[in-house]
Amino acid sequence: MLNKLDALKYFCTAAQTLNFREAAN
Repeated sequence: MLNKLDALKYFCTAAQTLNFREAAN
């Protein structure tokens, strides 16, 4: 099970990826 720090890191990475895709389109 992820601890809170790992979950936050994963969430931030996912958000950055989505933002990058939005900007690329």
